[in-house]
Amino acid sequence: YYSNLNQGKYEQAWNQLSTSFQDNQQLHPDGYNSYYDWWTGINNIAIQDVKQVSTSTDTATVNALVKYTKKSGENIAQSLELFLVWNSTDNKWNIDTVSLN
Repeated sequence: YYSNLNQGKYEQAWNQLSTSFQDNQQLHPDGYNSYYDWWTGINNIAIQDVKQVSTSTDTATVNALVKYTKKSGENIAQSLELFLVWNSTDNKWNIDTVSLN
């Protein structure tokens, strides 16, 4: 997911989100356009640590320490908890929700 964002593959990254996460009006009031506007303001994303918390057949939880460098030069470090759901149609994990840890 973050690799796609770093490479400017915003649509591919968007498609790695669950439909409910894409439809979250609080995070993406204008859908994909809101998402695109936010991520095009980021110059680089560095994953500094990842830990699998739990996994079942159709859900997983991962903790990640992520550092964002904005195009303005500002650095933001966040400890995140990512909740994943299995997409059986595409045989891949999708990010369903993300919260600050």
